[in-house]
Amino acid sequence: MRASDALLNNLSPYDRVAIASYSKDPELLLDFTPDKPTAEFALHNLNFTLGFAELNLSSSLASAIDWLAPFPR
Repeated sequence: MRASDALLNNLSPYDRVAIASYSKDPELLLDFTPDKPTAEFALHNLNFTLGFAELNLSSSLASAIDWLAPFPR
C-alpha cells in the first residue's frame, strides 16, 4: 500500500482520483473525487483474493478508458 499512499500524497489538491477493480468486468468502486482520504480508504479495502480465475485486463482497461471519455485532458 505504500505505492498507492505515495501516489495519493503526491497529487495536487485539484486532482481527482477514481478507484476501480476488475475481474471478469470492471467495477467502479469510487467515482472521481478530490477526497484523498476516501480514495485511500477504498484502496486499503480492496480484496486481492477474489476473481483471479476470470481476469480480463484488456476488456477492463477498455471500459476504464470509456469511463474517462467525458473528462477533458
